[in-house]
Amino acid sequence: MMKARALDFWNAGIESPSETFARDQFSLLIAAWQGRAVARLWRARDSGLSLGRFHRRDSRCDCDCGGLVRRLSGGRIVAQGPGVACLTLAVPEVAWLDPGAQRLRPDQVLNRALRPVLAALRARPHAGGDGGGAVDVFYPGRDLLMAGGRALAHASFTVARDGTLLVQVQIADESGLDETALLLDRFDPDGVAGADRNAFNGAVTFSALTGHALEAADWTSRLTAALASELRCEVSVGEPQAGCDVTTAQENAFTALQRELEQLPDGSVCVSAISMLGVVEASARLDGDRLHDVRLAGDLIAPFHTIDALSAGLEGEPARLPSLSRVLAGVLSRPGDFVLGIRDLEALLARLAV
Repeated sequence: MMKARALDFWNAGIESPSETFARDQFSLLIAAWQGRAVARLWRARDSGLSLGRFHRRDSRCDCDCGGLVRRLSGGRIVAQGPGVACLTLAVPEVAWLDPGAQRLRPDQVLNRALRPVLAALRARPHAGGDGGGAVDVFYPGRDLLMAGGRALAHASFTVARDGTLLVQVQIADESGLDETALLLDRFDPDGVAGADRNAFNGAVTFSALTGHALEAADWTSRLTAALASELRCEVSVGEPQAGCDVTTAQENAFTALQRELEQLPDGSVCVSAISMLGVVEASARLDGDRLHDVRLAGDLIAPFHTIDALSAGLEGEPARLPSLSRVLAGVLSRPGDFVLGIRDLEALLARLAV
């Protein structure tokens, strides 16, 4: 009989963008169908940018080049590449992260999910173990892990319609998250994605803090021990036997995901605001003061079906606070629906008609 709390860990090495997408989807399927958690450590093949689920994207950038790649989870735009260790964690439901808690709020998810990462980075090598050293790192809230007041890692998540949870973490190992600004200048010079280019100023790397880069086996050792201890589960290490190959259907789905939010509908107006995580943008076509084709973009963390429900609910509504508040309250009062990253979404939407 399968144990109640089991996690499969796979150090997958270097991945192409389409491989990352297919393996993230596969992890969610395992979590949903088998009730097991899946954690995968990987690195992007090329230096580039990981866009959040809701960022607009420059259509001139090739989907599989690694320059601008949209991930499944929301959150900020962040640098990735061979020098950034990425961790994907898929679990059957949010409550799996903390079996002792009655219920986790959306703003508590990363607090629980990042505990194994914190433990792994803080771990002191035992005699004969890795020489990477320990980092005094902490989680102050929101989406960053900090060391000495400087960003060391970024995290984001999403919840699928069936309740499965996907957490994605980028840990600056040998290259820093401060490369984000330079990569934005290279791959998004027109600012299509609407990012805060100063978000990672002064960021630091694990190897700079400790004087050593960790080998793949050391990352595996640290993370599996931390996952088992912090999530109170039995961890199995190894590559999945089947289900991780990129099929034609997955390639098509990956391309479709990348092409979302590339072009605004003709006649759209657009407003933006500095938010808790960076920049949030709202756009719509207006018929008088009534909204059509509403799109929310930027540094948001939310289930993608929640954003879809908000857009559908706002269709044809006047851009006035009473109507906007009614629609948002109706959607966000439903179990499993939430939006993190902006406190006053109604005010942002109302500005579309100003």
